[in-house]
Amino acid sequence: MGRIFTLALAGKALVAALFLGLALGGHAHAQKFADAKMAKAVPVEMDYLLYLPKDYDGKAGEKFPLVVYLHGGGASDLGGVRRNFLPSRVDRGEEFPFIMLAPRNPRKREFFPQEWVQTLVEEIAATHRVDRDRLYLIGYSRGAFAAFQIVQNYPGTYAALVAVSGGGIPQYLDRVRPDMPVWVFHGTDDSTIKLIESVAMVQRLKDLGGGREIRFTVYEDAGHTETERLAFSEPKLFDWLLKQTRAKPEDLAPVAKLPLEEEKKTAVLR
Repeated sequence: MGRIFTLALAGKALVAALFLGLALGGHAHAQKFADAKMAKAVPVEMDYLLYLPKDYDGKAGEKFPLVVYLHGGGASDLGGVRRNFLPSRVDRGEEFPFIMLAPRNPRKREFFPQEWVQTLVEEIAATHRVDRDRLYLIGYSRGAFAAFQIVQNYPGTYAALVAVSGGGIPQYLDRVRPDMPVWVFHGTDDSTIKLIESVAMVQRLKDLGGGREIRFTVYEDAGHTETERLAFSEPKLFDWLLKQTRAKPEDLAPVAKLPLEEEKKTAVLR
């Protein structure tokens, strides 16, 4: 593995810096995932994994952050979701101080259905002690594309976004809350989803301004799955994530959905 570059986003030459090669800048008896199905609030059954912290029952009056994890392609059942690197950490017995929700995408070659994901998130938040100001969205690969779409269409829901080896449609990023922090990860040798996809999204977020914190970590010589492992092993990731709080806890109506033609352009991995 080569060097790890974390971009400082003060200058204007983000893309140039990347391609000129400049330096950019415990195991215990933990809870494990429970398999579940979504209640029939929408006309489909959506399987998901749900993790509750070890001390969830012991802290009856406390609300917990909720991390929503959207997996990459290839998870045809919950076993496939479990094999994604982040869920696998739970199944190996690692403890986390937050609730984790990992739905399974019912569509084989398309993005997660946004309305179903949001309905499931609302269901979990209503039936568990969730801190609504500390909802976090994490997406890997195809799940990262979906995560960008969701924060565009539901701008009042999430306190922060983490996108690993993904991309999206930069021109729609003006729908994202200007105060929502974003951390993007990608590998230079990713042949499944090219680095330029993340570069375009980060550059657009930077150009939009708004004062949000943007982090962009690039792993030199890392491919698609290696970036997944490296990103979700990043020691500072969850410390950073859990510090983020929705600045204005207001209920915003979803903005108009992305045009279907635009969704289809990125719905199938190339």
